[in-house]
Amino acid sequence: MARDLANLERSIEQLKATQQKIISDNAKEIAELKASQEETKRVLARVSEQNVSKASPPPIQTTQPPQTLHKPERTVQSPRARARPRIRPEWYYDDW
Repeated sequence: MARDLANLERSIEQLKATQQKIISDNAKEIAELKASQEETKRVLARVSEQNVSKASPPPIQTTQPPQTLHKPERTVQSPRARARPRIRPEWYYDDW
């Protein structure tokens, strides 16, 4: 029983050491990730500044007043064009 307790204590110490190593590794990875994010922000800021400076100059303003848009004029059809067709006598069937 004393041997089992000693083995158990040794296993617990190994687990603690492993856990401390994992915590340390995670802290290093987090620091690297934050540094990478900061570098990405700097690169993006630099690229966006370059894009702004490469943008085309503003359009040249003319002295003409701006044209306004107008609705298209309606075309009026003659009353005959809209009238219903008349029923012709030849359309009736007399063969009933």
